[in-house]
Amino acid sequence: ELEEGVERGRTRIAARLGLEESCVPRASVSELCGEEGSLRIQDHCPDFVVTIDLAHRAVVLNILGSRGYPGNRGPLDFVMDFTLKTEPFLGGDAHAGILQGARNLEAWALPSVVDSLRRNPGFSLLLVGYSLGAGLAQLLAVSLHQDTDAAKLPRGTKVRTVSFASPPIFRSPSLPYLD
Repeated sequence: ELEEGVERGRTRIAARLGLEESCVPRASVSELCGEEGSLRIQDHCPDFVVTIDLAHRAVVLNILGSRGYPGNRGPLDFVMDFTLKTEPFLGGDAHAGILQGARNLEAWALPSVVDSLRRNPGFSLLLVGYSLGAGLAQLLAVSLHQDTDAAKLPRGTKVRTVSFASPPIFRSPSLPYLD
């Protein structure tokens, strides 16, 4: 029932944006991710939508901000937000909760993103988020830029980020341009 509702939402998103359904290849809500009945940020992935912007030749990963309700996993967005500790990341320190969310997002969303990029050679990747989604987008972008594993994205993929109301998420003396 939930999966059917998300699928209906995906087709409504395409219609409202004036896109073919194939240009919205994936939509997901946190309730579809992680172990059923488990309320842990280790497997919590905030809501996201993947769209293909043909006019701008970009695959867009839209990452929602803190949802809270409805849904039994929504409050985990706030747990992720309010994890008040840092974790080592790329020679610096990152917000531990949002870093975990970025890793989870990479596991849940990146396969669809990579598939869309492979189906659309030469397209860039645009990560868009607000609030929690902005922090996730920024950490995911840094990870993709710094990762030497060429298998994650097609070779030469340009990665850009547009974020609104991002929390402070990362500081690194070895990457001062990101402070």
